[in-house]
Amino acid sequence: MFFVCSKILFAFTQPMTWMLLLFGASYSLKNKVISKYFLLGALSTSLLFTNPFLYHQIASSWQVDSLKLKDINEPYDVGIVLGGYAGHQSGVFGLNGDTANRLTTALDLYLKGKIKKILLTGGSPGINATENSEALIVAQFLISLGVPEEDILVEPDSRNTIENARFSAGLLHENERCLLITSDLHMKRAIKCFERTNIQFEPFASDIIAKPKPFLSFASHLPSAKILYKWGDLTKEIIGLMTYKIVEYV
Repeated sequence: MFFVCSKILFAFTQPMTWMLLLFGASYSLKNKVISKYFLLGALSTSLLFTNPFLYHQIASSWQVDSLKLKDINEPYDVGIVLGGYAGHQSGVFGLNGDTANRLTTALDLYLKGKIKKILLTGGSPGINATENSEALIVAQFLISLGVPEEDILVEPDSRNTIENARFSAGLLHENERCLLITSDLHMKRAIKCFERTNIQFEPFASDIIAKPKPFLSFASHLPSAKILYKWGDLTKEIIGLMTYKIVEYV
């Protein structure tokens, strides 16, 4: 039930959802005065949530400090890669958008000797859990690239971040040093979840999506459809962390 409710809540907190509702109301209402107010609200919302400067300021404040490659002098025992970045598309292995950096970052760290093993955590993201486990799919992909099977740990059942943490803890030995690898916007929620386990970890952001932009730069204020899409990721993390706190996951 929680899984379904969180999906519904996320859908109704998206800027795109509110923009469509406001535009729809402005065209469907017969009262021209009220209709104009709804249209003005829709236009204001679209300008607000397509502004690169505003997004990057807020998103960068959501980020947390994490290790950089130059900070790792002694290899970590395990790199924990949180799911949500891969799957089968028409029977072919595929990666999904910016989150794909989670896997490429882990693979790069492994090849450079910064981590000894890779732990893949993530099952089916679907509500009915009928799809193939992401972790199992990715494990086979890494093996096909030449990564030894004994260097891959697989947690195939989790469907959200708190389960990533709980189920991963059961695969790790006491005192193993781990790197927590996920997207920068997702890191804050991931840290809160993994702090509830006995895993010894340091955060390692797989990408830095949001960097502060200069206010006086004209380009920083040009409307961008890509920014509207990025707001979805940020909103998901904010609502996700709030929800986890309400149900006392973190």
